[in-house]
Amino acid sequence: MGFVTADFVRYRYEHIPRNMQVDPVKTAALHLFILTVSGAGLCTACGEGSLRSGDARAPGVDLRGGPGAGSTVGGLPGPARPGLDLAGPPAGTTVNVPTGPSPLAPAAGTPGPTLAAGTPLDAASPNPDDTADSTEPGTDPASESNPDPESDETPAAPAGAPSDDESPPAAEAPPAGAPSDAPPPAAEAPPAGAPSDEPADAPPADAPPPPAARPGADARFTRRLPDTSDRIHVFYDQLSNRLSDAQYAFAATRAAGTQKVTRNVSARIRATNPDFVVLQYRLAFGLSAEHNIIGENLWDRDTIEPTDAANAGDPRQTREAFYLHVPAGSSDPAHRVRHDDNYWLADVRNRDWQRAHIDELMRRMPTNDFDGVFLDTAHVRWDGLTPSTWWQSFCGPEYHALPGCWHEPALTYYSALAATLHGGDRWFYAIGNFGPLVTEADDNTYLAPLDGGMIEHFMYLFDFPNERDWHLVAERITRLIGNDRVLIAEPVGYDSGNARLRRWLIGNFLMFKGRQSFAAFYPRGTDHVDAPVWLPEYDVDLGAPVDPVPADIGAQCTGDAARFACSGLYVRDFARGFVVVNPAGEARSVDLPAPPPGERWAEVDFEGGGYVDADGRPAAQRLIYTPLDGVRVTPASRDARIIVRVDDAGLPVR
Repeated sequence: MGFVTADFVRYRYEHIPRNMQVDPVKTAALHLFILTVSGAGLCTACGEGSLRSGDARAPGVDLRGGPGAGSTVGGLPGPARPGLDLAGPPAGTTVNVPTGPSPLAPAAGTPGPTLAAGTPLDAASPNPDDTADSTEPGTDPASESNPDPESDETPAAPAGAPSDDESPPAAEAPPAGAPSDAPPPAAEAPPAGAPSDEPADAPPADAPPPPAARPGADARFTRRLPDTSDRIHVFYDQLSNRLSDAQYAFAATRAAGTQKVTRNVSARIRATNPDFVVLQYRLAFGLSAEHNIIGENLWDRDTIEPTDAANAGDPRQTREAFYLHVPAGSSDPAHRVRHDDNYWLADVRNRDWQRAHIDELMRRMPTNDFDGVFLDTAHVRWDGLTPSTWWQSFCGPEYHALPGCWHEPALTYYSALAATLHGGDRWFYAIGNFGPLVTEADDNTYLAPLDGGMIEHFMYLFDFPNERDWHLVAERITRLIGNDRVLIAEPVGYDSGNARLRRWLIGNFLMFKGRQSFAAFYPRGTDHVDAPVWLPEYDVDLGAPVDPVPADIGAQCTGDAARFACSGLYVRDFARGFVVVNPAGEARSVDLPAPPPGERWAEVDFEGGGYVDADGRPAAQRLIYTPLDGVRVTPASRDARIIVRVDDAGLPVR
């Protein structure tokens, strides 16, 4: 482009690869670069309380109950909630309790995550280092690891191009054009000029996206995800193929499902929990040269090549048209648009590719007894693509126009995919990786036909989101997922030693938790393709929410709410407590309501957690309950508080 715009800086800042470990020096340099280029930085609504200055709590707040703990907290005046001057325990009282019951009842004899109060934390959590090897093409992974083609580093996006949020595992693509016994799914025509022989019959540009089907209303599941209203439920992003029976049993009893494991691994997990859900992994728009599960217990290359033996006799240009090329209209494999993760970008406009991709996806469902599909990078991809001006062959010279060009063919493709997954004798899930949902140029409405999505880098990218970005993500979660679609919240690579950050992440999850919501938290030092991870956050028991997730997040504001502003805090009530989230750039206060007779309020904090070892034992961890003595709670800027009811002994009320 010849120059760097503030918008470009925003894209680069808000899109980082999965599991990227934050380097403080590099982060500081990045902030300096951002301030230099934009003149004002990216935090457009931070104010004086920006968390970029540290982890300072509001005056008088000591969650460990040291001297001064329980004193009335100062802060900005907040909107009135019915309050009561609570008579609390002596200053400094701290209640340590073991972790509570698991989301899914463990089988008899299965070791639980509970630890005696005061158990020393084990800093050296088991971290198997032999679970990231890749199998050779065509090998049985029964004793091999789970190949993870995702990279911890993604090269910078080309100058003038925005960047995306993650490096998707390179392993997806249909042996396109594969014969299918079922009639092809009804798919809308691509936009004008798209490479297709069929007439253009796409819906008008202003037509609203079709609502996603509600899987919970249909009985044609072999296995279905549980209702998550009662407590925090877990979904593992992936699991290694080299775990012990005890580790698989732990995953089976403590989580609802996972993705990207072969049939023999699924069988070991389902021996303990027959209802454990396993999703097939696919790149939403990629044709990959890396490994993927292509057959029963079989990993191999997952591309569509005109020269493959399976494609013998097919005209070269037919198969080559599945790929996006620069310049447009080229049929030269050397001119494909390629991603650094070793996959080629499909031409989403091509109806033949759409049908071949969906047919192959369905062919693999029974092969490994999958319950649906996880579509990685389901949103518009910005970074890591070569040539650097690839979008020009798709929709012209201006990259800001890309989401508009992408919308119609993506909506057509997802509508056909969902219709196929939901249209047979058995219902399959369609879950997408929605990314962090912070790119303002992309409204993501083409994702509506899917059953829900993973929010990767959930509410945390390098740093806490500023207030405007928080509202942007909140609005999209409530609009695209709401109370009934599947939500998988996956923050990755964060510092679990930062108490405020831990409260922030679990507090935000509780704020948006509906009937199909799952936590997939991976602190720094843990890997989503390794052993199961268990955290004390998962054992917080607030009971069911009093109200469902609202269509407008402003309904949770305790003061006057505008689109990107709230004069108070965001509060959500549960059966046994409530959660308070403060995305603003300054501390804000809210009154404590009166608890039931004989009870009082306590804040919850977290310590420890990590891998589950080979004997099925989680890393040392605990929940810490600190009774509140004051009548107000004042979360600092970018902070959350989880407040529960406790009895006279300081133990949570069940």
